[in-house]
Amino acid sequence: MNSHVEKSADRVKEYREPTLCWGKDVFVSFYAFDPSAGRLRRKRIKLNRELAKISGKRAKKEYAEGVCSRLREELSGGFNPWIDQSKNLVYSRFDDVCDQYKVLVMAESTEGDNPKKGQKPKKVGHIKMVVIPDSKKETIDPIASNGIDGDAKVVSDGTKSHVNFPKMFSEYVGRKIDPKEIGKVLPWVHIAISNSKLLMKNIYHGIKPEFLQEYLNEFCYKFNRRYFGDKLFDRLMIASIACTSEFEHRIYNRNLSAGYG
Repeated sequence: MNSHVEKSADRVKEYREPTLCWGKDVFVSFYAFDPSAGRLRRKRIKLNRELAKISGKRAKKEYAEGVCSRLREELSGGFNPWIDQSKNLVYSRFDDVCDQYKVLVMAESTEGDNPKKGQKPKKVGHIKMVVIPDSKKETIDPIASNGIDGDAKVVSDGTKSHVNFPKMFSEYVGRKIDPKEIGKVLPWVHIAISNSKLLMKNIYHGIKPEFLQEYLNEFCYKFNRRYFGDKLFDRLMIASIACTSEFEHRIYNRNLSAGYG
């Protein structure tokens, strides 16, 4: 590699820290090296449309700061907006993503022995959350069959898509549940949904819809191993080494950036 190409390779990663600008328009401003212009160029990401969907000044501020923080991480990792212009830099709020997609939630539970006042009548074991494209029985049946033992007693909200459950499991109880009663009939399903939403909002503020399943996998992994204590990290390392992931994500236009390093 000659010195000119080496210099270009260094410059393509140049950027100036993104800053959050509040005014009539709310936007994130930053500079990144544009190979076609041979210099740093300013880039602005407007947030007006996303912020209009959010109520409350504090929530708006958290969302905007979250976008700025994640953009900073992308830039430090080698992202260049002038090379990869297809990347969507704006994130969606977790509640909006959950409203957009359907999630099948399964919770393993057993009846508690003389629960104390204030405790749930059932003890929870493992939970599983799966993002599904629709609520049809053809979609739900194979997921439920794979995640629930055939000898189990299944309690659900009695939706029409569960029509095959009586044949699939030894005992099935399905009935329409009043929203006010869901905490009593399906306590741990309700708790899992509430806790996952709260955790995602407090940590990430906003996520990309295509990564929803990965975020839910992380939540379920931690929940199912909540009693591991200090051994949790070691188990995660073992699982990471043993697992072959099918996950794929965009590699920043490697061919386009080859001429610059």
